[in-house]
Amino acid sequence: MDPINWRAPHIKNKFVHTKHQALRKCCGCIHLRVGATLSCLVWIGLSLYFAILSFQEKSPFFSHMAAAPLYVFAVASIILTIVGFIGLLVLFRNRWEYIRLYSRIVWTALFIFLIDGLANACYFITQRGDFMNWCIDSTGTYLEGQVSLATNGATNEFNYVGDDYYNCQRLYQDECKFGLISIFLMIVLYVYWGLCIYSFSHKQGISNMEMASRLEFGMNNPRRLMTAGPGMAMPPPLTAGPIGRAAGPGRSNVIVLNNEPPSSATKNNSEKDDNNNRKKKTRHFSLRSLRKKPYRKNSIQYQLQSGKLKRKSVPDDLLYSQMDSQDAHKNQRRRSSPENYY
Repeated sequence: MDPINWRAPHIKNKFVHTKHQALRKCCGCIHLRVGATLSCLVWIGLSLYFAILSFQEKSPFFSHMAAAPLYVFAVASIILTIVGFIGLLVLFRNRWEYIRLYSRIVWTALFIFLIDGLANACYFITQRGDFMNWCIDSTGTYLEGQVSLATNGATNEFNYVGDDYYNCQRLYQDECKFGLISIFLMIVLYVYWGLCIYSFSHKQGISNMEMASRLEFGMNNPRRLMTAGPGMAMPPPLTAGPIGRAAGPGRSNVIVLNNEPPSSATKNNSEKDDNNNRKKKTRHFSLRSLRKKPYRKNSIQYQLQSGKLKRKSVPDDLLYSQMDSQDAHKNQRRRSSPENYY
């Protein structure tokens, strides 16, 4: 079977990028892209609702809380809402680079939102006294007004705010339980949806690398070229140049610049070293360099031709001992003639 069956485009390959079924499919049965879209919609709806209530100084989980923590929670909810809208655009484009970057943004927004929600729950638990005073005062004042309306303003000596007659302690305990359960449930769901988005980005990256390798193998496979019958054209290359395997982590494209074996390189290096050594040796002065050479202007033959032979300052014995007997005899005969001196 061909690695890329371009003649049957309806056949799709499945890429298994993880062993966990919960991360291969969102909730075990939904495609990761569809599940990520649903999670973005849930984030947009809930976070927008939380932000509106918090800006009105009303907590979505507790009956009473200070204004400062609510404003901070509202800002975190707005950030998560914006991230949800960005996620819809990224999933619509379905580009691996955008999905990978969006996965990192999601983790940052989830960290801010969940940490702030957990901090608000812990803050509510520590403010038991303020909650009890608020609950008793507000309930007693409301009840006293209703009683005065029912009795047409008759005096009543009953102290409505003197004690907890309204089960404020039980209400405080119930709200603590509800707040903690809600925030932990949000942590579990939001973190799982973030993992699904990360799994989807990982799957997209693996599928792109696998597709690039299949394209390379399909274009360079001689068996596939031979099996293509007459009249069946091969698919054109995607780019003008050769298609290379995608460079993943820990690997890179290798380009061979020189095909010479290592032995030839070492031989060339040894020859260069020998030439350099010879040049260094010839730089030193030696008496043999005074011998006649056709390419030296200071040689004896050149001086004879030009008529400007000069007596060297080197002694004759030392000069003759370094020369051959034939050269010494010629030089002695030339020096004896008076026409070569001036």
